[in-house]
Formats: sequence, structure tokens, C-alpha cells
Amino acid sequence: MRRLTLTTLLIALHCAALPAAGAETPWRATPDGLYSPAGDRVAKAVDRAFRASEFSRSERRALLFASLATAADIYTTRRGLAGGCREANPIYGSNPSTAKLVGVGVIQMGLIAWVMQRPGEDHSRGATGAGALRLIAAIWNSQQPCFNNPRTSP
Repeated sequence: MRRLTLTTLLIALHCAALPAAGAETPWRATPDGLYSPAGDRVAKAVDRAFRASEFSRSERRALLFASLATAADIYTTRRGLAGGCREANPIYGSNPSTAKLVGVGVIQMGLIAWVMQRPGEDHSRGATGAGALRLIAAIWNSQQPCFNNPRTSP
């Protein structure tokens, strides 16, 4: 039954795409396949959309800052944990592994980059804000007494 429904749907979509009898079609056959004048406009629109989705200079700087702040937070967290500190962030748990710290950092940076891909808007403030929070966490980690515990040597 499922296969019959899928086949029926595909046939219906194909028939809906066919022009009505006697109607002008913008498509014509070429040696390379079908060609449509609208295809040029679509290709240009897609190219403009890709160019618009590229990050601006300020957005690239903000992403770099957020990435470096995330790396600093991960480093200081690992060093603190090695010195006997406990993680205070409930997302990680009290003694997270390096893989968990890096994984959450990568997911966070991926989400920031994904949100920033919205064309036509400058998202550098959001990425800078996220980076500032991670930098504050890294500074907080480095101020803990167990961070500079002499029994550790990173």
C-alpha cells in the first residue's frame, strides 16, 4: 500500500509539472538538455544569495574571538579539573571529559555560525557576546585556587 501511494504521488507531481495542451512552455531542448530563460535568473539569484550569506569582516572577527574564547574556556576548565576543581556548569557535570568539553564547544560554535548565516544582517554582536561569556568563564576558571595547584603541570 505504501509503495502504491508513493507511486501515485510521483505520477501526480509529474503530471502537474507538465504544461497544459497548447500552452506556451518556457523550456526548449538543447544538446545539453532542457534550457529555460528563467534558469539564468535562478542561477543569478542563487549566486547573489550565496554571496549575501558570506560572513562580513566584523562577523569573521567575532567568530574568531568566540572560537578563541571557547578554546580558552576549555583549556582553563581542563587545567582546573586536573588541579582538583569541580565544574560548576550543570551542562557538563562535575567532572567532564575533554571530549565532552570540546563537543559542547563545537556544537555551540556551530550553532553560532548557523545563526549568523542569515543574509542581510550583521550578527557580529551576538557572536561577540557569546565569546565574551566564554572569556568570562575562562577568567573565572583561572582565578580559582585549584587552577594553579602545584601538583598539576599541563
